[in-house]
Amino acid sequence: MNGSLRRVRFLAVLLAALLAVGCAPSPLLSVHPLFTDRDVTAEPPLSGTWSGCSNPYPLSMTTANRPSWLRAPSAWVFVKQHDNAYNLTVTIEDGTFQLRAHLVRLERYRFLNLLPNDANAQAYGLYMPLNLILRVWIDRDAMQLAWLSDKTDVSGIAHLSYGFQPVLTAPPQDLQRFFLQQVQNPEAFERVCFLLRQVE
Repeated sequence: MNGSLRRVRFLAVLLAALLAVGCAPSPLLSVHPLFTDRDVTAEPPLSGTWSGCSNPYPLSMTTANRPSWLRAPSAWVFVKQHDNAYNLTVTIEDGTFQLRAHLVRLERYRFLNLLPNDANAQAYGLYMPLNLILRVWIDRDAMQLAWLSDKTDVSGIAHLSYGFQPVLTAPPQDLQRFFLQQVQNPEAFERVCFLLRQVE
């Protein structure tokens, strides 16, 4: 078994164990990131502190089923890096964790690719090293985030299925085609977070 397959098997076993104890998150997760180098954008800039996660839209999932970093009031601090990536620190009342964030532009749509780079992210529904891909709408100092539910039909894309939780295993190019197909469906994305940038 090669290293890549061992990694996928390990992630799948880990996720299956989490499902067994009822800790799995609701978003659809991916082994690979959504982007290649040419897809990462620095516009609009995200640097700064954003706060919120109050949700102005009705959700099909209950608040209790969302990871605590989306349920609770939180502060999201984006620090720009030289490679158009961001170090993202999310702080809520009972903890702080670190992620690597990339703003991705596909055609006229924007996405935020998040990858945990701190072990305590596991406590908030983000299991290393799986990518969480969020659709994002940015209007100056306001940001809305949405994810694809794990109930999304993934029959047309490479994935592993354990229990009720699919994990996407397709490479970035296939992921991009899949997400661009999904944005055509207004019901595909669950709006889960609303953030405002703090202006000094």
